[in-house]
Amino acid sequence: MSDYAASSTAAPSRPAPTWGAPLRLLGDERLARLAATGSERAFAVLYERHHQALYRYCRTIVRHDEDAADVLQTTMVRALAALGRRAPDAPMRPWLFRIAHNEAISLLRRRRQTTDLDQAPELEGPRLEARVEERSRLATLVADLNELPERQRSALVMRELSGLSHDDIATSLDISVSAAKQAIFDARTGLQEFAKGRTMECAEVQRIISERDGRMLRGRPLRAHLRSCESCRALRDAIGARRSDLAALAPPLPAAAATGLLSGILGGGHGGGAGGLLSGVAAKVTAGATTGKALAGAAVATVAVGTAQVLPATSGPADRDGARPPAAAAPAPPAPAAGAGSVAPARGTLPSSSPAR
Repeated sequence: MSDYAASSTAAPSRPAPTWGAPLRLLGDERLARLAATGSERAFAVLYERHHQALYRYCRTIVRHDEDAADVLQTTMVRALAALGRRAPDAPMRPWLFRIAHNEAISLLRRRRQTTDLDQAPELEGPRLEARVEERSRLATLVADLNELPERQRSALVMRELSGLSHDDIATSLDISVSAAKQAIFDARTGLQEFAKGRTMECAEVQRIISERDGRMLRGRPLRAHLRSCESCRALRDAIGARRSDLAALAPPLPAAAATGLLSGILGGGHGGGAGGLLSGVAAKVTAGATTGKALAGAAVATVAVGTAQVLPATSGPADRDGARPPAAAAPAPPAPAAGAGSVAPARGTLPSSSPAR
């Protein structure tokens, strides 16, 4: 076999070189592999292919031109560094959007709260009225998007602005495909509710505000109406301000005064405190116990209005012979009638037996 024949038969087995092929014709994954080996041209093609979509997405999240450019730069730097370590775990486009999304959210969390108004880009138009109307409509859209939850807003912008598929959105947001579809649906219905709220009648809105219906006040339609209606917003703010003014006109009762009133209610209104009444009775009982002489019989406690008195039994002390003094004769009570249901108690002391003489 000649050398020519040998070379012609061996040529088809060699891989076709790609260095001479235009890089713009290669797919993202092939460009990513070339960029991982250090090809700056391959990475430049990736940048040119995706930087506009990434920038516009970041612009809707951070709402500032320079911040969006910073996020784009950080995204591509992180992507280049990650390509040098390992191959992406997802297709290149959603993988880049995932990095951009995380960087944009991180910037929002680091940013301090400001009161600067969002500056919409200059719009070209033949009339000033049309430009003003367009700017107002864009400002309303930005406000509505900001009211949406983060996932819904990101999924909607990826779908309607960047044109990502549901699979790519799911990969970018690290959620399932069904969750991505649901987020887009919720975002679209949320924007519809905002638009509906702006067309509500002010009388209906003001009645809801007056009734303080929390569920309605937290709803999207009413929030959108309050953003666009100054009179309804003024009514809502006036209610809160008037509540504070009324509280200043009628301050609460001081704690010391409240305690004094309670003390007067419990005891001060009947000639003596309830605590003093009980302590007086306890002092008398204690004094009687310390004398060493037990009281004979039962002690009767008579409580009058504001007074307390302890009466001892009527039996007196015994004489020296052990006999007790004779009790005074008491008139005999009349005999009870037959069939009487009760017997009147005898008055005086009980008779005691006398010693036999």
